[in-house]
Amino acid sequence: MFRKPKLWLAGVVAGFLFWLVYVGVGWLPHRLRYWALLPIAKVLFRILKNRRERIERNLFLIKPSLVNNRKEAAWINVKTLVYSWSSLLGTERVNLPKIRKRIIGGESIVVAVRAGKKVVVVFPHVGDINSLTAALKALDLEAFIPAENLPPVIFKLMSGLRSRHGNIEFAPVQKGETKQVCLQKLSEGKIVVLAMDITTKKGKGVDFVIGRGEATFRVGAIEIAQQAGAELFLAFPKWDGKQTYLTVEPFALAYGRSVENNTLSVLCEYRNYLQANVLQWWRVGFMEVREIS
Repeated sequence: MFRKPKLWLAGVVAGFLFWLVYVGVGWLPHRLRYWALLPIAKVLFRILKNRRERIERNLFLIKPSLVNNRKEAAWINVKTLVYSWSSLLGTERVNLPKIRKRIIGGESIVVAVRAGKKVVVVFPHVGDINSLTAALKALDLEAFIPAENLPPVIFKLMSGLRSRHGNIEFAPVQKGETKQVCLQKLSEGKIVVLAMDITTKKGKGVDFVIGRGEATFRVGAIEIAQQAGAELFLAFPKWDGKQTYLTVEPFALAYGRSVENNTLSVLCEYRNYLQANVLQWWRVGFMEVREIS
C-alpha cells in the first residue's frame, strides 16, 4: 500500500535534483557541462555497486570480447550517458545546417511524409540521442515523441529544453495509452518517434539473443507501425566523441506476419550495430539481460 507514495516521493526528489543540476551547469557550453558532470558520475559509479556490476555484466554478455575490460568498458558506457544528458541540459541553439550534413538517408523520410504516408521512426539509446530531435528539426519535420513514467518536474524541464528545436511535440502519456495516442498523432500527419530497445519482463515481449545474452523487448513500436499501416524507418545514431551522426534506413514490414515476428526482424537489423556500438548503448545499464548457455 505504500508503494505509490514512495515512488511519487522518489520522483519529486529526482526532479528537484535534476533541476538543481540544470541551474548549476545549464548555462555552461556543452563540453564544459560534460566535464562538470563527470565527477558526479564518477562518485555515483563507485557508490552504486549493483548498478555498476549490472552494466559490466550486461556489456560482457552482449559483447563477450570485453571480458578483460569490464570495469573500463562500464565507465565508458556511463560517460556516454553523461554526454547525452549534458546535451539535454543545454540552452544553446543548434546549428541545423551542420546537423543536416551529418544525416544519411533522412530525405527518404521527407519523401514519405510529402507523399502523405504515415511514418514511424524507431531508434536505440546509442550516443547522444537528444540530437535526434534536432535532426528532425533540421529535416523540417513535425514529430511526436511520447514520454512514459517521467516525474513531473523532470518532464517539464525536458519538454522546455527540447521545445527549442521546434516542430517536436514531447508529451506525457499514461501507461496503457501510448498506442492510442500515437495512432492519433499519425492520423494528424505527425511522425511518431519510438524507442526500440526498451526491455520488459520475460513473457511480455519477444526474447532476442545478442552475444551470450538474451533480453525481452517490447513489441509496442512495431505494433503501432503495423496497425497504422505506416512506413517504418530505423535510425542508427553514432557518436564519435564530439558529434553525433545519424543514418536512417527504411524497413519493409511484412504485414502478413505477426507483430512479434516483425519485431524480431527489426531487432536482427540492429544486432550487429548494437554489438559494435555497445559502449555507447547506455540503455545497457537499465536492461535485464539473461545469460544463455
